[in-house]
Amino acid sequence: MTSVLLVDDDPALLEVTRLFLERDGFSVTIAGSGREALKKLAETPFDAIVSDYEMPLMDGLALLSQVRSFGMTIPFVIFTGRGREEVAIQALNKGADFYIRKGGDPKSQFAELGNAIRRSVAYRQAERKFEILISALPDPTFSIDDQGYVTTWNRAMEDMTGIPADEMIGRGEFAYAVPIYGTARPMLIDIAAGLAPDKDERLGYSTFWREGHAFYAESSQAKPRGTPVFLWGKATPLFDDAGRLSGAIETIRDISYRVALEQDLQTQYESLSVVDEELKAQMEEVIARDHEREILLAEIKDQQILLDTIFDITPVNFYVYDRECRFRYACKKGAYQIGMTPEEMAGHHWRELGMPAAIMEPLEASLREVFATGEEIEVDASYPTIEGERYYRCIITPMGDAGHPDLVLVTVLDVTETRMAEVSLREQGEYCHLLFDSAGDALLLFDDLTVSDCNRRAMELFGFSHDELIGRKAGRLSPEFQPCGGRSRDLLVGLLARAEEGELQFFEWKGLRSDGTLLDLEATVSPLMMGGRQHLLAVIRDISERKRHEGEINHLLSHIPGMVYRCDIDRNWTMRFISDGCRSLTGYAPDDLIDNRVISWNDLILPDHRERLWDEWRGVIETKGVFEGEYPIRRRDGEIRWVWERGAVVYEEDGSPRFIEGFITDITDRRFTEDSIRHLNEKLALLASVTRHDLKNRLGTILGYLDLMEEPDPLLRLDEGIPKIKEMIGRVLRMIAFAQDYQEIGLHGVSWQNLPLTAAHAADSVDTSSITIARDLPPMEILADPLFEKVIATCIDNAIRHGEKVTRIRLSAGISDDGLSIICEDDGIGIPLEEKSRIFERGVGKNTGLGLFLARAILAISGMSILEEGICGEGARFVILVPPHLYRYPTETPSR
Repeated sequence: MTSVLLVDDDPALLEVTRLFLERDGFSVTIAGSGREALKKLAETPFDAIVSDYEMPLMDGLALLSQVRSFGMTIPFVIFTGRGREEVAIQALNKGADFYIRKGGDPKSQFAELGNAIRRSVAYRQAERKFEILISALPDPTFSIDDQGYVTTWNRAMEDMTGIPADEMIGRGEFAYAVPIYGTARPMLIDIAAGLAPDKDERLGYSTFWREGHAFYAESSQAKPRGTPVFLWGKATPLFDDAGRLSGAIETIRDISYRVALEQDLQTQYESLSVVDEELKAQMEEVIARDHEREILLAEIKDQQILLDTIFDITPVNFYVYDRECRFRYACKKGAYQIGMTPEEMAGHHWRELGMPAAIMEPLEASLREVFATGEEIEVDASYPTIEGERYYRCIITPMGDAGHPDLVLVTVLDVTETRMAEVSLREQGEYCHLLFDSAGDALLLFDDLTVSDCNRRAMELFGFSHDELIGRKAGRLSPEFQPCGGRSRDLLVGLLARAEEGELQFFEWKGLRSDGTLLDLEATVSPLMMGGRQHLLAVIRDISERKRHEGEINHLLSHIPGMVYRCDIDRNWTMRFISDGCRSLTGYAPDDLIDNRVISWNDLILPDHRERLWDEWRGVIETKGVFEGEYPIRRRDGEIRWVWERGAVVYEEDGSPRFIEGFITDITDRRFTEDSIRHLNEKLALLASVTRHDLKNRLGTILGYLDLMEEPDPLLRLDEGIPKIKEMIGRVLRMIAFAQDYQEIGLHGVSWQNLPLTAAHAADSVDTSSITIARDLPPMEILADPLFEKVIATCIDNAIRHGEKVTRIRLSAGISDDGLSIICEDDGIGIPLEEKSRIFERGVGKNTGLGLFLARAILAISGMSILEEGICGEGARFVILVPPHLYRYPTETPSR
C-alpha cells in the first residue's frame, strides 16, 4: 500500500482529503503544518507527500525546498486552492511532481489527486531501477539532469575517484569534474546534455569526435586520486517520454596502458630522427663558415649607412673641421641646405667653396678659439640657404686630446621658428592689450586684492580715472554691506581667495560708483599668471537694467501658485533665479536658495529621492527632452510636502547644456486623494480574495463532507458530519464579519485625534483588570483614520491574549528625524524571531490573525506603518511609525 504524508493547516480539509485518499487505497498520515511534516518525515519513511500551498510560517513551497535540501527525492504534490500560474511554475521549478488545484466536484478532484500520487511514485520507482542498473556497470559511469546536477554515480566511479555516491548525487556546478581533473570544469557529459558547446576551450581534450547522438573524447589531464591517467570517455544524451532532453550519461575508461605503448613507439621514432638531424646540421655548419666573412663585411657597410641615416634624420646638422678650418665631414642634410654634397665639401676650406665671408669669418674665429682653448663655446648666426634666410645656434665642441684638439665638431640647430615665435609673441602682446582696453565689459586686474590695471569700460562704469583706479583696494568699489547682509570686504576676501586657488568665481554683486550710486553687477573672477606672479582678472558687467526687469517679472510670477526657477546643472541644483512663490512653497525666501546661501534645493528634497531625480535629469539631458516628476520636500517648518516639477535644459550654441529652467508647484492634496483611492482599490482586491479563496475552501470542505455522507456505504456518519458542517458555516460567518469590519476602514476620511485621549479610550475598550497599563504619551494630535483607536486596542489585546504571563503594558512615544514613534510594549513571552515577519499577514497567528492585519491596513490609510521590535522571552514591542506631516501639537494649524 502506498504511504502518503498529507499536510494542510485547515483541519476540516485535512480530514476530508484523508478520507477520500484512504477510500482510494492509500495509507495516509496527516500533519497540520510544515514543521510537523518535517518532524514526521524524520521519523517515518513515506512514498509521497501531498501539501497545501498557503500555510502560516512555512508554506508549501518552503516545505518543498526544505525536503529537497535534505537530498530527498520523494514525490511531492502541491494541492491548493491558489490557481495563479506563477505559483505553479515556481512549484515545478523547485522540484514538485504535480500541481493540482482544489475546487469543483470533490469526486473528480480527489480522483485526479490519487492518479497524480500513483504516477509520481511509479516514476520514482523507475528512476531507482535505472540507478541500480547503472551501478552494476563495470566501467565508471554517472549521469546528470538537464540542469547539470548528478543523478547517478555508480560503484566503479566510487572506486576510481574515492567519492561515495551519497556525497556526489545532487551536486552541480561541475562538481563531478573535481575528483577527476582537480577543478570544477565542463566535461564531455555537459556537451551531450547541451550545457556546454562542443568547442569549449576549457574541456582541453586531446581528441574529440561525434558519432550520431554519442560524443567521444580522450584526455591526458585527468588525475583521479592524484595519479595522472589517460582517459577515454563516451557521453550520450537522455530523453524523457515526450522526447525532451532530460540530461546525459557518461562512461569513462582508463586507457593509460595503450597510450603508454603508443608513446614508447613515438619515442623510438624520435630518437632516429635526432640522429638524422645531427648529420644535416654538421653539413650546414661547413656551408655556413664560407659565408661568415661576406656577412661581416656587409655588416660593416650597413653600420656606416646607419650612421649616415641617423645624422640625416636628426633635427640638427653636423660638420667637422681641422685646424686649417677645412671640412673633414659634413652630413648630407647640412650640405644639401647650402647647395652642395658631402663629397664636394670634404677637404676644402670654406673660401674655396665660395661661402659668404660675412658669416663664415666670425665662425672661423670661433673655431680657432676652441682649438686654442680646448673649451666648448656656443654662437648664433644666420645663413642664406636654398630654403631662404635661416637662423642657427652653433655648438662648437673640441675632439681629440683634452686641451690640444685636432678636430672640432660643429653641431648646428635651426632656431628660425623660435625666433619667429618670439617676434609673434611681442605682436600678440600688443594685440591683447588693445583687446583689453577696447572690451565691452569692465576688466580689472588685481594683484594682492589691489587694482593693478583696468580698461576704458571699467573707468566709465565706476566713474574713476585710470590713475584713480590703479592702487585702489577691491573693497573700496563696493558699499559696506551686500543685500544678503554680509560685509562686502569679508565676502570679497573669501571669493577672491577661492579664485586665487584656481576655482573660477561667478557671482552677482552690488558695486559703488565714485558719486555714491549703487550698481547691480555680474562678475567672473579667474586666476592669471603674469610675470611669475599670481594675478586675478575680473570681468564685470552692469546688470542694473536686467535686475529691474527681473523685479517686474517677479511681481507677475508672485501671483502664480508655485515657483519659476533657473538653476545650474549640478548635484545641489544651485539656483540662479527663483520667483517669490518659493516662500509659500518652501518657507524660505528666494535669496536663501540663490547660490545656496542658506540652503540648496537638493537639501530640501528628501534623501531617498535625490539620486533618482539626478538620474532622471541626466536622461533628459541626453535625449534633450522635457522633465516631469513628483517628489517630496521638507519645508523650513519641517512639514513634508509633495511637489510636481516640469523643466527643460537650455543649451549653448554648440549643443552643450547650459542651465535648467522650469516650474514647481505643491500637489500634496492631490497625492493624498490618489493615495486614498489606491488604498480603496487594495481593500476591494483583498475582499475579492477573501470571497474567492477562503470562502471557496470552506464551501469545498462542506461539499466534501456531504459527498462522504451520501455514499451507499458512508465513510462519515450523519451524527459526525452535521457538527463538522456547522463548524464550517461558523467560519464562513466570521469571514463575512471580517469583510464588514475591513470595509469600514477609510470610509470616513482622516481627522486629527488627541493621542493621550485616544490611547485612554483604547485601553478602556479591552479587559485589562489584571494588567497594569502605564501611559507616557505627549499631548499631540495624530492625523489618522477614525479607527486609529482600534489599532492601539489591538496591540493591547494582542499582548494580553498571547503574552501568557503579561503583568504590565506601557504606552509611550518618542520623536526622531524619521517622525513620531508610538510604542506599546509588555513583559510577556514575546514573539519568536521566525514569526515576526508574518504576524501582520492575514490568517497568521494563534487566533484568526485578522487583528494585526486590520491594524496595519488602518494605519496605511494615512501613510503610517507598524512593526514589532521585541525580544523573544522579554516581551513584545509594537512600534507605530508616524511621518512628520501626520502629527502636531494642538496649537499648530492643520496642514489640510
